[in-house]
Amino acid sequence: MHRIRILATGLPRLLCDIVGELATRQPDMVMVGRRPTRPALGEAVRACRPEVVVVGCRASELSDTGRQLRSDYPRLRILALADDGRSGVLIEPERSALTLEDISPESLLAALRGRSSSNAKG
Repeated sequence: MHRIRILATGLPRLLCDIVGELATRQPDMVMVGRRPTRPALGEAVRACRPEVVVVGCRASELSDTGRQLRSDYPRLRILALADDGRSGVLIEPERSALTLEDISPESLLAALRGRSSSNAKG
């Protein structure tokens, strides 16, 4: 079975733990890395070879962060999460960005898998 390779970076510790716990409980996902800060993201992407990068940022920076990472890593799925874990932006290769509101465990898993959910706005 193919497992989705996930790298988490720049997330507050609690949010990183939540993402990690959710992902490791799924048979189709594996956490390949957790980095407390984003500055070494390029190195982490090369070393871990993720399919999905989950990155933390301020809610006011979600769109800008997502656009920048899409530019830097056009082949990766990017999930930018607000530091409070309540909202996010899902950016997939060759698709429009999807705004996520009121994130739940189910919608987070759907985003990691690259699927939209009912609390997404495109």
